Amino acid sequence: KTTLQAHRGKVILLHFYAFQCHNCHANFPIYNRWQEKLMEKGAVVIGIQTPETRAESEPDRITQAAAENQFDFPVLYDLEKENWNVWSNNVWPAVYVIDKRGYIRYWWLGELQWQGARGDKLIERLVSSLLLE
Repeated sequence: KTTLQAHRGKVILLHFYAFQCHNCHANFPIYNRWQEKLMEKGAVVIGIQTPETRAESEPDRITQAAAENQFDFPVLYDLEKENWNVWSNNVWPAVYVIDKRGYIRYWWLGELQWQGARGDKLIERLVSSLLLE
């Protein structure tokens, strides 16, 4: 079982996604890069699969999609949208940056590189700074 408390002392990149969401797919390579690049520095990536469609509510399909997208980070199944609601999240994809003390320091809603945006680089710089705190 993965909890935020279990990762206290690390910077957490928590993202909500749905595996059939086109906009989410645009972020998948970035999440994988973060896991590879930032994990060794003390950050952790956590995915929360919150279904948008009936198919996205099937655990076997969630597991298969995570494997197909080469996710090497924990993926939580939010089948009843409990986490989605607690976080008051309202869009796929969404990324939340949580500092070592457990405070949300930044969030990005939507594709990280939509129309030339550099949300991925902005978050990477922020994480580098938070790792020094």
